[in-house]
Amino acid sequence: MNSDVNSSDLQRTFLYENHIVAEARIAPFGGYLMPIQYEGIIREHHSTREFATIFDTCHMGEFRIEGDDSVSDLERLVTSRVDSIEIGQCDTG
Repeated sequence: MNSDVNSSDLQRTFLYENHIVAEARIAPFGGYLMPIQYEGIIREHHSTREFATIFDTCHMGEFRIEGDDSVSDLERLVTSRVDSIEIGQCDTG
């Protein structure tokens, strides 16, 4: 990690601990500590092609929808139902 960056000033995504357990190489990116690489780009490419990989998008921003019609407005924008999702959670199905 860059010695000019104080890691305590950087945010961590919900998946940060999973990245640590998976022994990811972590570096600052956009105000977050993010995984940069795990086992090398070739191995990761093959894993993506042969199996599946997950890209942590938690650092990519947030938006706020407010008002009486916020649930129906949001359901027109996304492909899942949001009326049954608890605050702070996401749809896993």
